[in-house]
Amino acid sequence: VPFPRAPGEPPSPSPRTGPDGERPRAVRGRFQSDVEGSARRDRPSSYDELGPRPALRSRFESMVNLGAAAGAHAHAHQQGGEDGSAVRMRLVVREEGKPPTHFQLGNCIGRGQFGSVYRALNLNTGQMVAVKRIRLEGLKEDEVTTLMREVDLVKSLSHPSIVKYEGMARDKDTLSIVLEYAENGSLGQTLRAFGRLNEKLVASYVVKILEGLHYLHTSDVVHCDLKAANILTTKNGNVKLSDFGVSLNLRAMAREGTAGGGGGKDGGKEGKEGKEGEVAGTPNWMAPEVIELQGASTKSDIWSLGCTVIELLTGRPPYAEIANGMSVMFRIVEDDMPPFPPDASELLRHFLTQCFRKDPALRPSAELLCEHPWLKTNWGALKELRPQDSIPFLRR
Repeated sequence: VPFPRAPGEPPSPSPRTGPDGERPRAVRGRFQSDVEGSARRDRPSSYDELGPRPALRSRFESMVNLGAAAGAHAHAHQQGGEDGSAVRMRLVVREEGKPPTHFQLGNCIGRGQFGSVYRALNLNTGQMVAVKRIRLEGLKEDEVTTLMREVDLVKSLSHPSIVKYEGMARDKDTLSIVLEYAENGSLGQTLRAFGRLNEKLVASYVVKILEGLHYLHTSDVVHCDLKAANILTTKNGNVKLSDFGVSLNLRAMAREGTAGGGGGKDGGKEGKEGKEGEVAGTPNWMAPEVIELQGASTKSDIWSLGCTVIELLTGRPPYAEIANGMSVMFRIVEDDMPPFPPDASELLRHFLTQCFRKDPALRPSAELLCEHPWLKTNWGALKELRPQDSIPFLRR
């Protein structure tokens, strides 16, 4: 709307008209690139040509790609910064009697003391996988042997609730283990993203965790480090037990004539040693017999499962308020059992009481726990509604 003008004042030229009162004609073209003289930028043919991405997008992607660091740190990974040299590189896995499989590494989705985990694309099939790359530089020969033992253990396992082994490649500096990719990341990451979980959802997870534990235990394998961070989930909510770095293969130990501790991969946390006759696991989830060096057994995983249930319900493991790992282990040994969540139902309290029996022989097996009323009450009504992965579960 034009401003009012004084009587007799000539109308001022509109900003949309020229000095002679005529509207200038805009140069028209079907596309912007058709306009003569307009600034034109060639359309990039790949993400690499786009150059560095804005910090906001990099931060968002780091949250979507579970396990990657936030902000500029994640951006450094994508551009080949700190420990990001593996991004975009090719990996060839050669298995005896099979054609070579080619993978291209993508973004970093997790990092540990000895290496990183990358999402990768199978260039033969288009399947998405996870590649765990472990630096061998500086490791002693017995530590490398322990890593290879972990590979052999995972390779021998085959169950829907166990992360699947896809292949391995090794050079003089790096060991690359190709594993099944779980889209949702770990339950530890789920807790950080959504907060503590309700009893019904936790019960649905516990049923599937027990299925995996039952398979491991019937295969004479003790996980030894069961916790939310080592339980992966798929987009359908099914679980995959992972990280067998300190697991015990009881059959292999019997063949070698050894007893006691587990593997030898130090996870960088106090108490997680895993050498023969030493403590193996992470303090807050450890069974008392493991702390007292009496040796781990399949019943040690049942104690850790009880700790994991508390972790999922409260967002923190038992004794999380105690910073010192040695003090935590002292409390585990001295207390009758870890404290329960204050709002736990009676059925849940009974379930946890079964898991936290001090005498391992009195703890129920994974198969027996699957029949507990707490699980049947909370999981039974939902199991028909839950989507499943491609492999059916016998118990469900």
